[in-house]
Amino acid sequence: MKLKSVVPSVALMASIALSAGAASASLINEWSFTVANAWNPAATTWTSAGVAPSSPFGSGSTLPDGSDPAGDYTYLRWGSPATPGGSKSFLGADTNLTVSGLYTNDAAGVAGSYYYHGNYIQYSPSNTREKWLTGTELVSEISIQSVDPAGRNIGITRSYTISFTETVNEVPLESCPGYPWPPAGPAPGMPTCPDQFTIDVSDLTFTTGVIDGYIYEFTVEFDPSSFENVAGITTNPDGTITIWTNEEVLSRLGTRVTVSARVPEPAPLALLGTGLLAGGLAIRRRKSA
Repeated sequence: MKLKSVVPSVALMASIALSAGAASASLINEWSFTVANAWNPAATTWTSAGVAPSSPFGSGSTLPDGSDPAGDYTYLRWGSPATPGGSKSFLGADTNLTVSGLYTNDAAGVAGSYYYHGNYIQYSPSNTREKWLTGTELVSEISIQSVDPAGRNIGITRSYTISFTETVNEVPLESCPGYPWPPAGPAPGMPTCPDQFTIDVSDLTFTTGVIDGYIYEFTVEFDPSSFENVAGITTNPDGTITIWTNEEVLSRLGTRVTVSARVPEPAPLALLGTGLLAGGLAIRRRKSA
C-alpha cells in the first residue's frame, strides 16, 4: 500500500514540474549585441631580426593607411615602409560595435565585425628596420541582450589566435605555400606571394545555458560574399583557416552572426517520474489481476 501511494505522488510531482517548465518556456525572438575587440600585447610575437616596432598598438576612427570603411578600429601595425610616407603593414578589427536585428533561427543572420589587413611592401627586417609580425591574439568581449522579450543579458570573452606570415614580395606566385588556395584561386594579375594568416576558429561558436526552457547557440562565420582583396581561403585539418591577402591593398573580411534555439533534454526528475509511473501502473495491474 505504501509503494502504491508513493509512486503516483512522485510521478505527479514530476508531471507538474515538466508541465510548469513547458508552460513558462518563452522563446527569445530578437537579440542585439556589442563587441569590443583588442589585440593582446602579451601574445604578440615578432621576427628576431630588426628593431622592436614603435607604437605597434593603436585604435581610432581610421585605419593606419587612412582608410575609413566606417566605425571604430583596433589595430596592430609594423614594418618600415618601402617608400617615404608609405603605410606600415597592419591587422585591424572593428571595435565598439553595436548590432541589432539578430533573430533566432534566422539562417541569414546579421553582419558582425569586419577584420582588415593592410598588405603593403615593407623593407626586410635588419638591425635598423622594424621587425615583422609572426603571431598575435585578438580578444573579443561580447555582450548580448535580448530585445523581444527584453531582460536577458549574456557576457562572454573569446580569444582568437592568429599566426601571421608576411612574405617576401619577390617570391613567384607559383612557389607560394598552398597555391592556388582553393576555392577562390589567385587574384588576377598578382605576380608574387600574398601574405597569409592562420586563425584558430574553435571559439567562434558558443552556447548559453537554459533560458526559459531554451538553449541558444550563437555562431560567427566568415562571410566570403563580403571579402575584398582576398586571394583565397584554406580550411585546415586542425580546425584553423588560412587567409591569403592580395599585395599592396587593404583587404577586408566580414563575418555573419546567427543564433539558433533548441529545447534541452528532459530533466532527470521528469524521467524518474515517468519510470516510476510506469512501474506503479504495472504493480497496479498485477494486483488487479
